[in-house]
Amino acid sequence: MNRIFYADPGGYYFHIGIIFSVILFGFFKSEVCFSKFMMMNRVTVIGLGPMGQSIAKSYLAKGYEVHLWNRTRSKADDLVQSGGIFHSHISAAINESELIIVSLTNYDIFYVVLHESTENLQGKVVVNLSSGTPEEVRKAKDWLELFGAGFLSGGIMVPPPLVGKKDPNSYTFYSGDKAVFDRYQSHLEVLSRTDYKGDEIGLAMLFYQASLNVLYASITGIVQSYAIIKSANIDAKAFEPYMQGFLNFLPYLVQDANIPEEIDTKTYDGSQQSLKMMLAGAKHVTETSREAHLDYSVPESIEKLFQETVNSGFGENGTTSIVETIRRTNA
Repeated sequence: MNRIFYADPGGYYFHIGIIFSVILFGFFKSEVCFSKFMMMNRVTVIGLGPMGQSIAKSYLAKGYEVHLWNRTRSKADDLVQSGGIFHSHISAAINESELIIVSLTNYDIFYVVLHESTENLQGKVVVNLSSGTPEEVRKAKDWLELFGAGFLSGGIMVPPPLVGKKDPNSYTFYSGDKAVFDRYQSHLEVLSRTDYKGDEIGLAMLFYQASLNVLYASITGIVQSYAIIKSANIDAKAFEPYMQGFLNFLPYLVQDANIPEEIDTKTYDGSQQSLKMMLAGAKHVTETSREAHLDYSVPESIEKLFQETVNSGFGENGTTSIVETIRRTNA
């Protein structure tokens, strides 16, 4: 006897429904993943001075979708021709990306600019590469958290022409929440090598300003020296070989002085060169600048620092003992 099997329409449609649901779920999941991928490969750059332009160019060169905002529209023209997307209102620019990189002159401008779009900051991560103080950075973190935004502080030790060039001597200090930094590190490394200093949000700016102090003091000393030579109607270029020779020797001098260890251990060795002897030399530099009718405020400030430290009983110690005067108010 032949058996006739009848398909169960309910079962058939049930299985079709399951298959369709799986396909739909997979499609939806892939769309979500794709959407997240696209968001992670978008960046908004706020501020298009020389540094901001270099930042935007670096991301464009790596294939990112780059959204731009600047008060002066013309500064974005070249970037737009290269594929950047300019927004006339900052809120629109912030809406387009999860990662917001800010490059402005200072934190006062930072607040003025972002205050226009606080309602758009929820869920965003702001990486501020603007200069400021560690305390300003801490206050900015608290302010951004009021609007649901994450925050990383950065101190970019890269001149604009080298941004994105992977120069081994170029790097950017970062500080802030480690999980946030880890999530965005690969995107930040488009600009330069990253140097994460810790969770405390002010640390990057602390290292940044300490580095700039070396830069500003060095450049000022160099220019003062050239001015001394020029005061005798001698071309500054005549002094260049000697300046370059001294600069080449300086790393060995600093290394031999063992400055960090002396400061950490408060052992200021003056056996080779006492601060009292250095003070005599500093006075001569000040007097030479005065005789040449130059501004002598820089050498005089060094002389005064040496003198105050000697007066505090460190005359027989080494030059590093001036740290006792420098940090006295912080003791």
